[in-house]
Amino acid sequence: MAYTVKQLLESKQFPDMRLVICKENLNQEIKGIRIIEIEDMVQKVNYYDILLKFCSERNIPVIEISEDEYY
Repeated sequence: MAYTVKQLLESKQFPDMRLVICKENLNQEIKGIRIIEIEDMVQKVNYYDILLKFCSERNIPVIEISEDEYY
């Protein structure tokens, strides 16, 4: 059985996680996970915008999890 984005969001694995883009694709199967750490968002805003645009154009959901939850 496939594990979907919606199931991940509804799980309480990371209580503060939030969906950043692609709300229409919540039933998409999760086939892989990429963890991208951006330490200084002020200096890296352009990179983050490019990443979000890339994912949005391809209907790839992006979930944000606070640093406190995965360390």
